[in-house]
Amino acid sequence: MESTDIEEWVPLREPDDILDDVNEVLKELKVQKSVPRKLRALENKLAKELGELFRKGGASAVARLRDLGRFPSDQEINLIARLVIETEEDAIRDALMRNSRESGQYGRNRIHNLLRQAGVSVSGERDMSAYVLEALEERAEEGLKEFSRTIRDDMRSSLMRSYEDGVGTEETARRLQETVGDIERHRARTIARTEVNCAQNEGSYRTMEEEGITHHQWWTAEDERVRDGPDADHVLMHGETVRIGETFSNGLRHPGDRDGPIEEWINCRCVAIPVVD
Repeated sequence: MESTDIEEWVPLREPDDILDDVNEVLKELKVQKSVPRKLRALENKLAKELGELFRKGGASAVARLRDLGRFPSDQEINLIARLVIETEEDAIRDALMRNSRESGQYGRNRIHNLLRQAGVSVSGERDMSAYVLEALEERAEEGLKEFSRTIRDDMRSSLMRSYEDGVGTEETARRLQETVGDIERHRARTIARTEVNCAQNEGSYRTMEEEGITHHQWWTAEDERVRDGPDADHVLMHGETVRIGETFSNGLRHPGDRDGPIEEWINCRCVAIPVVD
């Protein structure tokens, strides 16, 4: 009887890594409960779209590395790191633009509903103006540039760690694939939450401007996940009121304002509400 060689089974991931992912999912579920259902649906849709696109781009990056058959040069490292975004850049941009319109419209509707509840008449225009749509698209383009740099840095860091550890091409590719997996699972979620909330807050802010609201108030999710660190403390800001057009104490004109420090708006769930006399 011929003997059959059986490859030793090797787990794809360490148990501790799996446990970390489970804990991360539990935290994520808790956070999502604090997000309105419509926004949660928009966030989930965008996270899924981006995750799939990042996976495709990441597969191209890993394939390019394997095709080289050696450790890449500095120029080749930059090329490989860019592939995650550049391979699917048009599709990523389309997903962001669709989200900007949908999330911005949600923000506009939210402000109109709050004003009506307060007994304030609103304009008859339900849909966003060309002025607001243009602002939303500009912000989405800024978001694409911002997270593209972050993802390139993630990929470069993975490759450089492999170089410093002196591992072979296949191990470098395996590590790079793990990085792509983290981008697909975790980075896509952070980006989606940031983009949805930035867009809906931009839509809210522009709508308050159009409706002649003079002041608005910073409002948090009021849970233990609200940031309260030394670099950004939104717990203290809860209820802070400023005139429309002026900045809050953290330098932002409204929650999700990309003109302020990134630690103030990335992955943020805060909103602004109109102050009505």
